[in-house]
Amino acid sequence: MSDSATDSVFRILLVEDAPDQSLLLSALLQKLGPFDVTLSQDGVQALGLAKEGGFDLILTDLNLPGMDGFELTRKLKGRFPQLPVLAATGYTDPNYVEGAYRAGVDALMTKPVDPEDLEARLRELLPRWRSEGERAPSVIAIGARPGDVEVGCGASLSAHQAAGHDVLIFVLGTGEDGDRLLGRARKAAAHLGVRLVVASATPAGSDLDQRRLLLRRVVDEMRPTWAYVPSVADRNRIRRDAHAVASAATRGVPTVLAYSSPSASLDFAPSVYRDVARWMDVKVGALAYYHPAGGGSGETSPDFAMAQARYWGRFKDFSEVEPFELLDSGPAREAEATEQHAGTTPDFEAHREPEPEPEREPVEIGSLEPEPPAVDVAAEPVSEPEPAPEPEASPEPRVTASPEPVSEPVPEPVHVPEAEPTPPPPEPAPPRRVPPPPMMPPAGRRPPTPGGPAGSDGP
Repeated sequence: MSDSATDSVFRILLVEDAPDQSLLLSALLQKLGPFDVTLSQDGVQALGLAKEGGFDLILTDLNLPGMDGFELTRKLKGRFPQLPVLAATGYTDPNYVEGAYRAGVDALMTKPVDPEDLEARLRELLPRWRSEGERAPSVIAIGARPGDVEVGCGASLSAHQAAGHDVLIFVLGTGEDGDRLLGRARKAAAHLGVRLVVASATPAGSDLDQRRLLLRRVVDEMRPTWAYVPSVADRNRIRRDAHAVASAATRGVPTVLAYSSPSASLDFAPSVYRDVARWMDVKVGALAYYHPAGGGSGETSPDFAMAQARYWGRFKDFSEVEPFELLDSGPAREAEATEQHAGTTPDFEAHREPEPEPEREPVEIGSLEPEPPAVDVAAEPVSEPEPAPEPEASPEPRVTASPEPVSEPVPEPVHVPEAEPTPPPPEPAPPRRVPPPPMMPPAGRRPPTPGGPAGSDGP
């Protein structure tokens, strides 16, 4: 950055290989403001001039001989990261434009260059270029607690500050641990380069009207162009109350954006996705002051803020994004701001019911056998009845399953499956009838002769 900027004269390095375009842009710049223009026709020469220092802005074409505008921008940003680069091109292909921004250009114009567009870009990239008596745009960001603003829109505030805007963070309360949090909030605000006002050290109470009046007076004095307020879609009652206070106080602000807090509910519905990848390092650095030596609340964790930015990046080229709800102005927003949210705190699980366990049909073990209870059966088929063995002590009955003859006389135990639904067993074979053992005859009588008449004792 040149010292001449302090004297309201800005040095611009114009890199353009087409003579007619070079003369046209040079004349246009000198007509727009107090600009000292240096011309260069290729990237190599421009890089050498930039290394000598003293320039406030680089205006370059992208299609250059030798070193093109993409490579020139990368080298300039590597050596002078704060030096703004404004590019102009006649190509409008989305991949071409995306490549320019990835190379590091701060703004891009389409040829032929529109004078009004050029003036707007210059005022954006040269915030100290103001007409006499012109007031810099101002921004106010309102939070319920210290750290809320930094988490929700810290990177956007850093971008405002870099553009020369007057940025103020207004905190409605600090909670119970006020002194410790207030010190950390001051360090975080200084890291962002913004001002800080804390209304009260109590999270809620009878002084709410006083804080509302103080906020209204600050807004009237600043006359901000942008306002950042907590979203009403929040599970935390204090943050919902802060939305009502902030929305009422900023209803005359041209642009009001509602940011997401760490306790935002599923009703948060952003419509603005701002790519803040360039400013995330500043945001993370500010949040680090809330976590000295690894302490602090998880709500202000730098890791949480980075994860949130990458999550919302899926809506904008998978970059790092801060999402916002764009609030309408006028009576509709005024009515919303005065609405009191007296209900219970919503919960993520409010509409979920526990899933019932699947019912399991009971399985009767006896149904696995054709005719319960089963009895021990000899392995080999019985052709003739045999005398019953001498009675012995009855062991525990065992359930066996041997519908077919087996070679071994040892019966196999029944396998009991796990209690879960099983397909129906195949149709069992007809049971084999086994004659009961013969009764022992009374003393003095012979056993009946096989094949003799029923009831006879033999010949």
